[in-house]
Amino acid sequence: MGMMMMGGHYACVSCHGTDARGGRHMMHMEIMDAPDIRWSALSSDHHHGEEEHAEGEQEEDEHAEGYTFEVFKNAVEKGQHPDGDKLITDMPRWKMSDADLRDLMNYLKSIY
Repeated sequence: MGMMMMGGHYACVSCHGTDARGGRHMMHMEIMDAPDIRWSALSSDHHHGEEEHAEGEQEEDEHAEGYTFEVFKNAVEKGQHPDGDKLITDMPRWKMSDADLRDLMNYLKSIY
């Protein structure tokens, strides 16, 4: 089992770890399994069909991976899976600027 969270200060690393691979840990006296949030894991979990996108709407590398900035933003801010289902309530909803979200996204892309 991983870490035990205490107090009211949380960040991604609190659940997903410094390597963003997730794992099992204790939160509010309950055992929780946090998923792997490295970009490679997020992208491979996103099963998409033939989707239409407005021209210029996505960056080229996002389009190639099938996991877009907007999908990522919806997960972070609205707690929403790419297919529209809600993430578990253990996942906090964060309000971040687009610049900060892009920095986070780029960081997650850099972790292997």
